[in-house]
Amino acid sequence: MLTIQNLTMLRDVISLPKESLKEICTNLNLPSVGTKDDLAYSIMGRIEGNRRLQNIALESVRDRILAGKTTVTWYSSAAQNSLRGAKELIIRNFHQNPFEVITVPDPGDLTSTPVLFSAAEGDSPHEYYLRFMWKSGVRRDYYTGTTSPIQRICNVYINEEQGAVEIRTEPKSAREVAQVLFSLIQQRTFMEETRILAPFGADVERFADALGGEFIDTSSKPGLLLDEFTQEQGEAIVQILEGLNDYFETEDIADLEDNLAQAKDVFGDNLLETPFTAIILAGLQRVSMGSDKELRGQPLYDFLSPFLQHQTGFIRFRYPVNGVFQSHTIRVGLVSNSIYFNTPATEEVIKHVRQTITAVV
Repeated sequence: MLTIQNLTMLRDVISLPKESLKEICTNLNLPSVGTKDDLAYSIMGRIEGNRRLQNIALESVRDRILAGKTTVTWYSSAAQNSLRGAKELIIRNFHQNPFEVITVPDPGDLTSTPVLFSAAEGDSPHEYYLRFMWKSGVRRDYYTGTTSPIQRICNVYINEEQGAVEIRTEPKSAREVAQVLFSLIQQRTFMEETRILAPFGADVERFADALGGEFIDTSSKPGLLLDEFTQEQGEAIVQILEGLNDYFETEDIADLEDNLAQAKDVFGDNLLETPFTAIILAGLQRVSMGSDKELRGQPLYDFLSPFLQHQTGFIRFRYPVNGVFQSHTIRVGLVSNSIYFNTPATEEVIKHVRQTITAVV
């Protein structure tokens, strides 16, 4: 059976930390100086085609090869045992066993439909990894006029016991990979995207707490959208803000009162029924707030937060890698229903996030 190390391609090696590449080169008696590309090419040149050497040389980075900086979308089914036997179906329905043979498609044969080309077992009998490849576009050489396909690769983690499918690519492609995968395993039970924040009441801040992390950045939209936000209303808001600026300079309360009265006439009942802060934000399409530390507890964020609907949120948390606690940052997409690992992740870090979500369900 193939291992994760056997599935490694050049791009996977280039994505590894340079210190890891230097260590691998040293262990393979290869020069450990040069760029990441230099080191990666040297490593691949030495281990290519030798599964035993691949297993030995890449053992120290096994936990990173199919992880790294990646977007993750999860699929699951309410039906029990919905994925039981999926591995056998994959082997039966594929032209050759992908757990034993790697079949990299010829670039000219690729289409926009993802195709399975290799697979490997995980740490337990009921979990494994699949790799898919497809053509995401065409690149033109403007000197020669020739074209070549742009290839994309996606890694999929399956846990039959938990009935979970984890697809590691951007959400749009994840759905296409899911369709191919579920067709391959003849999935008869409806699988749907796991609502990652459902266990936390769609509250990204509660998710941050569950991870023991800090909520450090957010991109939001106004919680209140007025049916018609006119140019006149926008100008009225500006007048109020300018009036406040002028008051602090001149301390002329009369001018400020005039500006407030004019705004009241423009907004009518909206100004009586709605907090002014919400009206100001309603004139914006997006509000972004960021910090190097926890946003919650900062006066401006705490003041504006009740009037905002988060679209994305950045969470920073600590988790041990090889026994040493390290800081990790993820971007939670509330609209895309996905998580992007800004910090290159290991399998253990992804597992920690996955289990944090499922543990609350």
